[in-house]
Amino acid sequence: IETWRFCPRCSHAENLAEHTDAHSACPRCGDPLWANVDQRMRMARLRQVMANTHDRDSRIGDDSEDREPVFYTRQMLADFEPQAIEAAYRIASDSLPFGFEYIRKVAFREINFGEHGNSDQTSLIAGHEISRPGFRLCRSCGMVQESRNAEQQHAFSCRLRQQNEPDNIIDCLYLYREFSSEAVRILLPTAAIEGAERNLNSLVAALQLGLRKQFGGQVDHLRMTRYDEPIADSDNRRRYLLLYDSVPGGTGYLRELLRDHRALLGVLQKALDTLTTCPCNFTTDPAKDGCYQCLYAYRNSYDMAATSRDAAVALLSEIVAQADHFEPVSGLSTINVNPIIESELEARFIEAIRRCALNGLDVQIQQKVIAGKPGYFLRAGEHYYEIEPQLNIGSSQGVHFASCPDFVIRSSRVRDAFKPIAVFMDGYQFHQLKVTEDSAKRLALVQSGHYWQWSLTWADVNAYFAGPATQLRNPFLEGLHEAMQPLQNK
Repeated sequence: IETWRFCPRCSHAENLAEHTDAHSACPRCGDPLWANVDQRMRMARLRQVMANTHDRDSRIGDDSEDREPVFYTRQMLADFEPQAIEAAYRIASDSLPFGFEYIRKVAFREINFGEHGNSDQTSLIAGHEISRPGFRLCRSCGMVQESRNAEQQHAFSCRLRQQNEPDNIIDCLYLYREFSSEAVRILLPTAAIEGAERNLNSLVAALQLGLRKQFGGQVDHLRMTRYDEPIADSDNRRRYLLLYDSVPGGTGYLRELLRDHRALLGVLQKALDTLTTCPCNFTTDPAKDGCYQCLYAYRNSYDMAATSRDAAVALLSEIVAQADHFEPVSGLSTINVNPIIESELEARFIEAIRRCALNGLDVQIQQKVIAGKPGYFLRAGEHYYEIEPQLNIGSSQGVHFASCPDFVIRSSRVRDAFKPIAVFMDGYQFHQLKVTEDSAKRLALVQSGHYWQWSLTWADVNAYFAGPATQLRNPFLEGLHEAMQPLQNK
């Protein structure tokens, strides 16, 4: 049995039998909660698994032919030293944060935290707070106990088989396997985050398609996982796709991909060429958005509905178009991701409005072209509103200090008219260098007498993604000004 300490914010973990437990903060990201007693957890390296059952229970009967599946909480933690980054490239533009880097050695730890939903107690590891009930097993033979209140179960040869002492059982033990290999870390572009699962699944499938075209034959040992890391002095996180070699030590495929930036871009170009020339582009079915000759062969059946050829083409085209504008950098952590953070917050704001419907509010929101650009149409009960993104407001609208709110919400009916609401999403690096200027812009909107103004932070928006709908605060029911009574009434 090993005792480990886990960081609550990043993927770093240490086996306390190999490291002195003397750090007051995480050695990797500096989080002071590293030293919290709750971050010490017991684990066992998974080396062998055996299953057995009574002969009587194993026989097929007519009473039931249904198997009851059991799901487990698993988490892949990828940890590496900053010095392990050998090559990194980014698009030389702050408006399009994207890049990739080769890491020669990454420690991968896949941890099984026990049966899913089997405990109300949660713990925070690498930024993810979830239930981690662990396993209860015999400290001698390793037999997993089915129930906390049931009679102890042991292997036939176990020396503790005839005893029934509580100390025989280890409570809340996690199982893990570990290996080291090479990896390529890819900073997810803005569009991949905006489109949530659809765009991300499409990008993963396109990368797998491109790898198959690049290397030929089977490349099943090259796998992908999501990875994120905390941003210093912020609650936000950088989001990545981690392409890794599942063969311990690596096979050299990924090193070949990052011999220069054009090698990986060549993979993306091959995927793009295949997608744009696939016969499914030329069918008479307008709803056909991929097939098994292009993307579908690379996704699991449960991901198929959230995989789109057109989404993959749009993502790859944006990246490949910048092929001549890549530059070497020391690492992806130096890239300014503020545009990504802001874009993700804006997307989550729209999704938060959708979630109001889960709280009993009669709300519907759908995409619509507003003033010649993509926007949204919102219905709240009997009232109808338009949500226009990125609207420039200045002297022509009676505002003496020009600004560009992230969204403007206005009534779509004259009889329901009220002053439009200018919505500002305050994400990462909010006004770090321009507090006075931004405050003046927002005050000017209110002083004009033509607009109301909302300022929303990550905490405001994320409240609609944490916990059941009955706990959500409804912005259309609470705390709105009298001039916004049509919304408040609904």
